[in-house]
Amino acid sequence: MSRALVQFVRSELGTSLSASTGRGFNIVLSLASGIILARWLGPDGRGQFAVAASITVIGVQCVTLGFPASIAYFGSVHPGSLRALLLRAQGVVAAASILFAIVVLGIRVVFQPQWCGTIDGPLFGAALVNVLASSALLVTQGACLAANEVWRYGWSDAVARLLTVIALAILAFIDTVGPLSALVCCVAATSVTLVWLIKAMSPRIIGDEGGVPALGSELRYGFRSALAGALGTIPVRVITIAVAARDGDAEGGQFAVALSVAETIVILGGTFAATRMCRMVEARHDPLGLRHELLRTLGAVGAGAIVCGVALGAIAHPVFRLAFGERFIPAAGLLVDCLPGAVCLATASVFQWTLAARGLPIMALAAPAVSALVTWVLLAASNASSATNIGSVYSLQGVAFLVASAIALAWNLRTMPNDPGGPMVASTNSRIAP
Repeated sequence: MSRALVQFVRSELGTSLSASTGRGFNIVLSLASGIILARWLGPDGRGQFAVAASITVIGVQCVTLGFPASIAYFGSVHPGSLRALLLRAQGVVAAASILFAIVVLGIRVVFQPQWCGTIDGPLFGAALVNVLASSALLVTQGACLAANEVWRYGWSDAVARLLTVIALAILAFIDTVGPLSALVCCVAATSVTLVWLIKAMSPRIIGDEGGVPALGSELRYGFRSALAGALGTIPVRVITIAVAARDGDAEGGQFAVALSVAETIVILGGTFAATRMCRMVEARHDPLGLRHELLRTLGAVGAGAIVCGVALGAIAHPVFRLAFGERFIPAAGLLVDCLPGAVCLATASVFQWTLAARGLPIMALAAPAVSALVTWVLLAASNASSATNIGSVYSLQGVAFLVASAIALAWNLRTMPNDPGGPMVASTNSRIAP
């Protein structure tokens, strides 16, 4: 084994694995909280919680404006500007969150659409508050990547999830678990984690603040990131809301449980790829070095995703029966349908993060756009009357995402072998599981 490979395995790969281990621990805690929610809320209550969580995810994609990706990029290129970038991003995102809440509340009051009727007012309001807290945490995590604090990036979600599980366990003990109380626990845990992360990061982001990029440049980069993330994430969340509105909260709860397990693979793969962001940015002028980094990351993520997918598929039915209860047995079948898509999406995250390191060219939007189009076409063509077909739709849009991502990156590396240096104004895909 060459010295370079040994160094990669011991240091660089070890750091990325540490962050991914944190996300893995978060997944274990997520499953624990999912079990509590499923057993105490039942399919109907779990469906209501899923609708509220989907509103949060859609809101986060709308209000973060791509700042998590732009901070990771510009903070890596100009380390001294990280503090100024973070403060500016938090201010803009907070204002956008308030505006989003006003607009959505206005739609609920004036138009009263069907999807709003699936949850009551207090739960709807808690979902909007969660948009603000979750967006602030996501932006701060982007600063962690820029500061090369990848372990904080990887473990911060685990901290938030641990606090959530503790709170849910207490509520379960006193038998007061409900969709609203569960979501309030999530908001509180996210807020506490945000405060901890900002305090812990403070010593690392104090610099001379020289070379701060103009807000317009950051927004141009971030806009494409936000658009790519929205195209890749929002269709699945809309499906969750649509299933609950069309087939009832119980069907929505079944799909939400299946999706929460399947997307653990996507989260792990995306986390590992994200931890390689700084290395990819450093190698963006070196086509050969970038290709080497791409292949190493792709091999690790692809192999890990396939192993996880096969393992989950093999144990899905007995584990769902044991963990979630007999009422959630249909969710195991949905999970098996979703697993190929989850493996493809995890692998595709490597290509998307590589495009982000290349300055996010316009073709970074190709994969999420194709994926979203495939989702809507399949839904319209299938006219599914139950949630059973939704898992296949999810997998097919994942395949489309992977193929389009690979083609977009190959075209970029072939036509622009030497990146001119500044950001080419583009975006990455960021999928957030509820």
